[in-house]
Amino acid sequence: MIRELLANSSPHPGFAKWLKNKDLIRISAAVINNIANGESPAAHLDFLLPAEEFKIIRKNDKIYVDPRSYKRYNRAAAIFSSLDSAVIMSLYRQAKPLIEEAFKDLGFPREEFDDTLRRAITILLQVPVIEKKIELEEKVTTYALKDPALEKLTPAQKHLLRMGPGNTKKIQAKLKEISDQL
Repeated sequence: MIRELLANSSPHPGFAKWLKNKDLIRISAAVINNIANGESPAAHLDFLLPAEEFKIIRKNDKIYVDPRSYKRYNRAAAIFSSLDSAVIMSLYRQAKPLIEEAFKDLGFPREEFDDTLRRAITILLQVPVIEKKIELEEKVTTYALKDPALEKLTPAQKHLLRMGPGNTKKIQAKLKEISDQL
């Protein structure tokens, strides 16, 4: 039923792949809960992980995010931004009892899912859109953001930041639409 109702919520051909996942409501509840708590939702979104590797640029003894890395997320951002917010919110209202049940199954019997959803949206809307080069600091097996303010972002916020300024703007615009209807 959920897949049928969601089928008309996006004209993007890639959205059909998203709908093939099992437990759409449980996954969505877990992802939103993770984001609301500042945690990475990546464990629930393996179907969205980019196939390409993260790229850097080394220049004058400094390391920067290679803007080509942002392109790895273009498809995910395009699909998300193609969602019809009115259809999504109508479905949300219809499926709310199922969503609440899935949320309670995650171990949050006293918390309202609407509050968690609002908190998740607010957290992602707080991510700054960085148009300039983002400097990195090399760690043992990964990179940290050189700017302490950016490094203090939650893992969920850093995921959105790493999608690049264009994709961040698209996703935040859609989140604002959804938030306005919530």
